[in-house]
Amino acid sequence: MRIRTTITALFCALLTVTGCGHHAEEHEHAAHKTIQADHDIELGLALNDGEKWPTDEHTRLAAARLALRGDKATEIHSQQEALALAGDLDKELETLIQGCTMTGAAHDQLHVFLVALFQKVAALKEEKKLQELQRIRTDISSLLAAYEKHFE
Repeated sequence: MRIRTTITALFCALLTVTGCGHHAEEHEHAAHKTIQADHDIELGLALNDGEKWPTDEHTRLAAARLALRGDKATEIHSQQEALALAGDLDKELETLIQGCTMTGAAHDQLHVFLVALFQKVAALKEEKKLQELQRIRTDISSLLAAYEKHFE
């Protein structure tokens, strides 16, 4: 299982450096404001001058599917349920990344969200204790809520 964590960490680093299938652009004026979401998930997400960031249709559809899958299991009763949820979320994340066409500051903000979500999904795969699995599940719900607050 440690290999999955390592692979996920490397993927997140690669995602951050290279972008979604294209070169990340430099953006000096992208302001980052830390928000505090439920259960102390800290993200470096900022609004776009007080407004939600625009997204492309592919990202909107993929995010909607992520939210549906995330809402599918509000509680985790076993490690098998956690693994099933992680598998579902992984599939949607892969789809989102493969079709991403976003650029600029909105794209950069999307990556802040994605890296945090990838880390939580990886933790869902690794953890064995039911109480911790439920906490991670709650954190994922908080991340999905943060997406809704920051992206169209």
